Amino acid sequence: FPSHDTIDSFALYSFGDSNSNIYCKNGSLTDSSTVELGYALANNATFDPGQVRNGLAANNTSSTTVNAVFIGGDAGSAVLLNEQNAYTGETTINAGATARASHNEAFGTTAGGVGVTSGGAIELTNGITIGSLETLTLRGTGVNSNGALRNTSGNNTWQGNVTLGSASSIASDSGTLTLSGTVTHGGNRLTVLGNSDVTISGAMSGTGSSDILKQGSGTLTLSGDIS
Repeated sequence: FPSHDTIDSFALYSFGDSNSNIYCKNGSLTDSSTVELGYALANNATFDPGQVRNGLAANNTSSTTVNAVFIGGDAGSAVLLNEQNAYTGETTINAGATARASHNEAFGTTAGGVGVTSGGAIELTNGITIGSLETLTLRGTGVNSNGALRNTSGNNTWQGNVTLGSASSIASDSGTLTLSGTVTHGGNRLTVLGNSDVTISGAMSGTGSSDILKQGSGTLTLSGDIS
């Protein structure tokens, strides 16, 4: 970076270069409090960022700043969230991107919540349980219309409340996906896809007779109140 410039925010991308050293001399940083992961990923590529935590505030050696995490990448790529992450900001999965979660605390603390932009997706693997305070907002049908929330292996549970920001789909390709928190439709249709099972044990609100559609050979079990 040039000397004496002010940098409002920046993201670091890895293109496979073995040189991991990046220098900024005499620059001034201001806080954006955001971390962008996977934005350089092409189709079928994956990126493992390791543990993601809150960072130091700009030009400060002691105070931390809250990190909001944005997941990017081309359709077919995936950012691997397989660590006990400790950031406290919101997680946003952008259009075309996939966040592949295999740890109970993949999305950091429960303070910020998780949002899926239309065309983005979350994949759950490894038999994990996302805690009851981790809220989730779904929009759209996911990457290649395979579900904005997908169960790809193991029996996985999202315990937090789920809100449909638009008509949305979820899917179970293998194992069982369980939603045990409240599911708020807001009049938006929920489509359940896949050849494996989905259980929605939490209460469902804002639904009508046409607001739940099941496709695929998997079994859908609704055991909570529906209003």
